[in-house]
Amino acid sequence: MSSVHTSIDIDAPPETVWEFVMDPTNADKWVTIHRGLKDHDNGNGGTHFDYENEFHAPFGPLGAVATRALTGGVPKREADASLKKLKQILENR
Repeated sequence: MSSVHTSIDIDAPPETVWEFVMDPTNADKWVTIHRGLKDHDNGNGGTHFDYENEFHAPFGPLGAVATRALTGGVPKREADASLKKLKQILENR
């Protein structure tokens, strides 16, 4: 299993971010890789958004080694790209 964890600060209230990301009809607008949302944390003013995604390769440990060799940093780049899209959408509303 591989996992990706990344985060971004968004200049939008937590309620706006939460409403947007929890609406499944919005997923195709911002997320490039998505499996689930585990938790959120409300703060004052803006929102600090953490994103985590786990990847389970087929064929057990051998598949995991092959997947890491083939994908390299692609999952992290995709997660970062998703958060940049989310930030852009929410800050330009």
